[in-house]
Amino acid sequence: MIDQKIFERITRILPVLQRADSPLKRDFQQVAVFTRIPAGRDVFVEGDRADAIALLISGVVRVVLAAVFVLTSVIAFCPLYAPFKFSTYKG
Repeated sequence: MIDQKIFERITRILPVLQRADSPLKRDFQQVAVFTRIPAGRDVFVEGDRADAIALLISGVVRVVLAAVFVLTSVIAFCPLYAPFKFSTYKG
């Protein structure tokens, strides 16, 4: 359960809660959990069961796709580097 102050903060961020009826707001407040996650800590990892959602109130989330790293290491090229004229090719 989240306290009223946190609930009001989340409500300002989520317009859907601003328009929700009282029972939905009450249910959300009772089942939601507010957590501070330290920098560098995984929130979700590949293969996790999807039984929750994370709402970012402030901060930055880095999404890492292992397949991209494997592919770019095999072909020694990353298309995202092209606009910056950066290359990892050592040939």
